[in-house]
Amino acid sequence: MRALPLLLLTVVAALPLQAAESDFCQACHDEPLVGVTHGQHAAGSASCVDCHGDVSAHLASPANPVSVGFGGADRDPSTGSEQCLGCHDDEQRLHWMASTHNEADVGCVTCHEPAWVDPQHAREPGEAVCLHCHRSLQAELSMPSRHPIKEGKTGCLDCHSSHGSSADAGELKQASINENCLSCHRDLRGPFLFEHEPVTEDCTLCHRPHGSAQPSLLKTRSPFLCQQCHLTADHPSQLADGRALVSRDSNLLVNGCTNCHSSVHGSNHPSGARLTR
Repeated sequence: MRALPLLLLTVVAALPLQAAESDFCQACHDEPLVGVTHGQHAAGSASCVDCHGDVSAHLASPANPVSVGFGGADRDPSTGSEQCLGCHDDEQRLHWMASTHNEADVGCVTCHEPAWVDPQHAREPGEAVCLHCHRSLQAELSMPSRHPIKEGKTGCLDCHSSHGSSADAGELKQASINENCLSCHRDLRGPFLFEHEPVTEDCTLCHRPHGSAQPSLLKTRSPFLCQQCHLTADHPSQLADGRALVSRDSNLLVNGCTNCHSSVHGSNHPSGARLTR
């Protein structure tokens, strides 16, 4: 920080607070204010004191810190969130106080950079800001079967609300997992004449939402997935792991439930009671 002449500091301290910060903050803080003067915050009527609080002591002596600081390795991540919420108090932040991020002491400046030109003030590009903390999902998002996040066709915020939500878990945008999935997969919404109970209960009983080594984001390949529930239903109860192939049972040789039961999400066909059409 460049030192201001004593006379200038005296003049600054005598000015009204709003005028003082508007005219003189950039004299010392020119580099960090580049993002502010060219970003979204500059488009409104916000001033430095709206975010940083009372700066009169700082103006009197630059060695005195401002009352509210943002970011930095020595800062509490939650520092400044109350200042942000003073303006950003719309419906998107309605559930922030009870959100997983807030309860984990993750503050606004953990994900957002106040002095940045990017419209979202993101500290990192794209989904990197989420994966910076949620590292366990990086491998899943690179699996053979996954949502097209890397291609930019969908993103974390299409399913999740980073500022909190009314969902039971996962900070989902909709109230339930199924509603979240069906907001895109509308062809599977139903209602169907013949329904598959796990489908109406929870999509993640069969699918991994972030990525899988199996086709269609399945948790495991058919018939093993189906036999977790249907081991003794109608067909022979042997686990289709290859050991019973000596019996030459056609069900085990075909080795795929969906070859016959193709409408696993539900059917409206008059003869679709067994989800075969």
